[in-house]
Amino acid sequence: MVTPGTYRVSLWQEGSGQVAKLAEEQSFEVVAWESSTLPAQDRTEVLRFREKPGSYKRLVDIELRDLDVALERAGAPWTPGRRPN
Repeated sequence: MVTPGTYRVSLWQEGSGQVAKLAEEQSFEVVAWESSTLPAQDRTEVLRFREKPGSYKRLVDIELRDLDVALERAGAPWTPGRRPN
């Protein structure tokens, strides 16, 4: 289950050390299911609770990307996002 909102997705393939984009990025909308078992006021609270970890994950992803770039510039044999085979 995901929090209602607008999401983006793209499709990539990695193999033999190469990364290829298979499809252009697309957006889609996730809406709340109206016949949910949670009353409306509880649903709002649940959505707030579920959004918090997502925001932390985004921050970690940004830091890992920046670390990848710094390690690559320094000539590291691998970075957190690209482990050796």
